[in-house]
Amino acid sequence: MGISTKLDSVLSFPLGANSISITEAARVYEAIMTGKVYPISSENDLTMVPVIVKIVDREGEILWEYNPKPRMVISERISGLVSEILRKVIEAGTGRGAREAIRIFDIPIPSFGKTGTANRFTNSSFVGFIPGPDKKTGQLDIQKGYVIASYVGYDDNRPMKGGQTTIYGASGALPLWIDIANIIANSKIYSDNIQIADLAFSNQSKIPYWGN
Repeated sequence: MGISTKLDSVLSFPLGANSISITEAARVYEAIMTGKVYPISSENDLTMVPVIVKIVDREGEILWEYNPKPRMVISERISGLVSEILRKVIEAGTGRGAREAIRIFDIPIPSFGKTGTANRFTNSSFVGFIPGPDKKTGQLDIQKGYVIASYVGYDDNRPMKGGQTTIYGASGALPLWIDIANIIANSKIYSDNIQIADLAFSNQSKIPYWGN
């Protein structure tokens, strides 16, 4: 699912005994959202992300272009179930600060994600995704969504805790995540492909996870 860091098989694994990078976390959420991974090369390399997607010469000839060949890693059922858990986190869990906070034309769109807080408040993260517009239907579709990963922390890994302030997942990284998600949702490329009437009168909680 995009993790290249060596993970130790310990009993406390589900509690966060292993650490991964914020980039790896974003890749995992991409796999949750789509059920697929998108290797950067034909060797199925998942250690890098395509920061550069095209290289052209001075005449405009394409020298190299990122053409991913996605590979299915989890089933549609698992993707849908985990996405529903992540939606509940925002509806009534640690990510509820984002509930109805992502809006386009002042209409809330569904969000999916999870907070992350390290011991002693040394790290604050929030990773999640929002659905994207389907150009053909004008409706929102998880398969065309956007993964966003935000992180707050000191370079020297000291605790983000003072006399009156403590920074954790919901208070540090989540506000950044909300701002970035709103910038994306209100960008021209996003809003131009949305049918306002469909968005206003549809039940957004029932957006298809797999476009069906």
